[in-house]
Amino acid sequence: MNDLLLMLGYLPLILVGFFMGLFKALRAEVLREDTNDATVTSKMQVIKIFFVEGINGAIFCFLIYGLLSLADLPYIFKICVGALIAYLGVDKAMELVEKVLNLRKKG
Repeated sequence: MNDLLLMLGYLPLILVGFFMGLFKALRAEVLREDTNDATVTSKMQVIKIFFVEGINGAIFCFLIYGLLSLADLPYIFKICVGALIAYLGVDKAMELVEKVLNLRKKG
C-alpha cells in the first residue's frame, strides 16, 4: 500500500514528462520544412514516434527530478526543469536554467 502511494506521488511528474515528449514530437512534425519528405508515411509510424517521444520525455523528467532531489529545491522547480528538458532537450534547457538561476542570484 505504501508503494502505491509513493508511485501515485510520481504520477504527475511522469504525466508532465510524457506530454512534454508528445509536444516535442508534434512540434518537430509541424516544423518539418520538407512536406514532400516521405520518411513518415503511415499513421502507425506517426503514433509510434509520438509514443516513443512521450516515453523518453517521461524518463528524462523522472531522472532529472531524481537528480534535483539531491539539492534543496522546491518540488515545482524540479518538475519544471524536468519538463523543460523533456521539451527543449538538455542543452537548451540547461542554458535556460542557468539564466534563471543567475537572475535569481542577482535579484
